[in-house]
Amino acid sequence: MNAARRKTLEDAKGLIEQARDLIETAKAEEEDFRDAIPENMQGGDRYQKADDAVTKLDEAADAISQACDAIDGATES
Repeated sequence: MNAARRKTLEDAKGLIEQARDLIETAKAEEEDFRDAIPENMQGGDRYQKADDAVTKLDEAADAISQACDAIDGATES
């Protein structure tokens, strides 16, 4: 891989990592919201939706980490 393509991928990885940081922030805020729901309401719809959102955001962050690993693998070749 030439230097120009490597630089392009490094730039892309930086943007992807910024997106992951934003997702992690949103996830932490949603966790705080979910955890603030009173115990007697934790079986309700609001709690379940917040919990599902946390799970999906965690999956998104993991997928981004895998994308960054793949970029690293491509640039090492």
